[in-house]
Amino acid sequence: MTTKLILIEGIPGSGKTTYAKKIARWYEERGIIANLYTEGQLHPADLGWCACISSNIYDEILAKYSSLEEEIARNTVIEGDYAIVAYTMIRTENKDFYKEMEGFEVYVGRIDDETFFKLHYDRWKSFGKRMADKDELNIFECAFLQNHVNELLF
Repeated sequence: MTTKLILIEGIPGSGKTTYAKKIARWYEERGIIANLYTEGQLHPADLGWCACISSNIYDEILAKYSSLEEEIARNTVIEGDYAIVAYTMIRTENKDFYKEMEGFEVYVGRIDDETFFKLHYDRWKSFGKRMADKDELNIFECAFLQNHVNELLF
């Protein structure tokens, strides 16, 4: 397979997720492994709707929200010195949890440019290395233009 990455971009509400799911299903019906990543999931290259928390603060978060510890852990990947938490995938009535996690997002100028570049560069590089020898298709919904480029423009 020569195509290993499909990027689905568009404005909010334009049908990106629906279209991406249809593409994934089409390939899967033909026996091709199609990994679909949408905004808010533990995306291999994007951080939209995810909290990026330093390791020491992550331990404090787990202790503070101990009733959610298992679900937080299921929706977290550790990358270097950071815990990447797909916090919108965690279901709770505790609005303070979401508000606190939102404070750890990397978009809208919440982190300095150098850290922003390093985080994203390292994630794309790691993703590329993992996928280089795999015969799998990856479909990214809203992973490049809408998030990365918008942040750089702002």
